[in-house]
Amino acid sequence: MTNKPGKVPFSIIVVILAAAMAEVCAGINAVLFPVTLESFELSNSLIGVILSVEVASVVVLSPYISQIIGRLGLFWATILGTIGRAVILMLLIETDNLLAWVVLLFLFGVFSTILAIAFQTWVNFARLPGVRGFVVSIFSASQAIGIALGPVILQFIGDSRSLAFTTSAAVTLIAMIPILFIKGEAPRFEANDKPRLGFVIKNGKYVMFSAVVGGITFYGLPSFLTIYGMDAGLSLEQSSLLITMFMLGGLILGPAIGYFSDKFERTQVILLSFLISLLCSVFLPISILEIIAAYVLLFVWGGAMEGVSSGGMTMLAEIYRKEDQVSANIAYSLMDALGGTIGVILIGLAMDWHGSEGLVYVIVGSALLYFNFALTQYKVE
Repeated sequence: MTNKPGKVPFSIIVVILAAAMAEVCAGINAVLFPVTLESFELSNSLIGVILSVEVASVVVLSPYISQIIGRLGLFWATILGTIGRAVILMLLIETDNLLAWVVLLFLFGVFSTILAIAFQTWVNFARLPGVRGFVVSIFSASQAIGIALGPVILQFIGDSRSLAFTTSAAVTLIAMIPILFIKGEAPRFEANDKPRLGFVIKNGKYVMFSAVVGGITFYGLPSFLTIYGMDAGLSLEQSSLLITMFMLGGLILGPAIGYFSDKFERTQVILLSFLISLLCSVFLPISILEIIAAYVLLFVWGGAMEGVSSGGMTMLAEIYRKEDQVSANIAYSLMDALGGTIGVILIGLAMDWHGSEGLVYVIVGSALLYFNFALTQYKVE
């Protein structure tokens, strides 16, 4: 039995729009960061370690994010995250020192985490009877379209590193504009002094584990997809569009998956999404030989991963009470980042040891690990 669908508040529509604009920056960086590091003639392993620092910052920040957002409020946390990201991107324009890259990417991850948690909490605090799954999927899909547009924008920038980083910084600042119009509508909440991470993880093991495994693919795949495509003989332009197709799949297929997740058991939707992801990873080495087939496969793959993400976020809002929403979002982002950190490092190592197909080995292995966990959980039940 489902609740009668309600109206979506205007402020949530604005937040979704701002999230989409903010993620255009992430889409640009998904190509810009690894390609710039590769120009330094680094190994895939070292590139993976450096890129993982951005994701690993979530793990370091997680004990403090609740206090930061609680003291600043959702509005000012969003502003801080946006401006912080733009400043870091401008500092990276002329930086070739690897230690500086590590420090700046860590700080970039900190500001990105603050921004992401603020957006997620804003959406989860909204009253969305009967349409929560659909709205959360739209929210996630909006971020996907932002990331998808990033590589497309790079097509018009050319090889100018300075212009690429400046554009990424400008886009993330533009994302702040819609938020300025809804300052008075930012939800208020009382955050716990310390996030109850142990509590929320213990009471949502299925969701949290799906975040870990999903993070391996969602962070690891885009981080090396451009390099993977170039190793397969594709041009930089063709390879960067692989990421665009992956994100477009999340944009277009995500809302449909979110709609069905409101009608069916969400755990089953997540399980099916992982199954599709496994099949896509298996057929990636074959499809990459024909660019159109690769684009179609990554489109479907993106939709499947959106099912994992939106399904997990929706379950957070249903499992935990309002006072624990910040802790739940922090824990989910922490698990997602943990998987992303592991995935980026392992994929870099695997690609050095086994060639470009090392990317596939890591993702297939993580998917099989997830199914082993899921089947164990069903046996317990």
